[in-house]
Amino acid sequence: IRLPNLPKQDHRALVEELLGLESGFAAQVAERTAGNPLFAITLVGDFVLRGALELTRDGFALKRGARADLPDDLHEVWDDRLRRVFERTPAGSRQALELGAVLGSAGDDGEWQAVCDEAGADLPLKLIDELLVSRLLVPDEGGLHFAHAMLRESVLRKAAEEGRLTACHLNAARMLEKRYGLAHRGMAARIGRHLML
Repeated sequence: IRLPNLPKQDHRALVEELLGLESGFAAQVAERTAGNPLFAITLVGDFVLRGALELTRDGFALKRGARADLPDDLHEVWDDRLRRVFERTPAGSRQALELGAVLGSAGDDGEWQAVCDEAGADLPLKLIDELLVSRLLVPDEGGLHFAHAMLRESVLRKAAEEGRLTACHLNAARMLEKRYGLAHRGMAARIGRHLML
């Protein structure tokens, strides 16, 4: 279901109520997020995770010295959160996450590990731990999945911008063919999609 942006007044009320934000700071967040509740919630959540807010007598506001620049869009928020994860994890973590993202989810039936093996990349346990602690991956019955579809989209977008996405898709196609073969139900279409991309 496609929902339009919230009207300006309703969006401002939502933003002010998120954590009881101070009205000046709430106005900045509301203006930047332009009626998009997910962007507003993710942005404020990011400030909380970074410890960038302090309680004032008028509500929560940015701490002095905290980075006050607001990202242009939700992709920038996700990129910033992932950058902080990559600072705490081994080299190659970005490649491992991008390989998981091309599969559609992370950690489904060992495919994430298999595509990393195909690419000659490590899948660090520290990366998985950091993504779980940061609530960027969530466990469920089928394994691990991105906390939000737009997070996966941001990972793929960054890989495309920096010229790594094609290699990720080629590694995914090779892994799937070796692991399942073309005769496996629906596998030819899945492999073909990766080759096309």
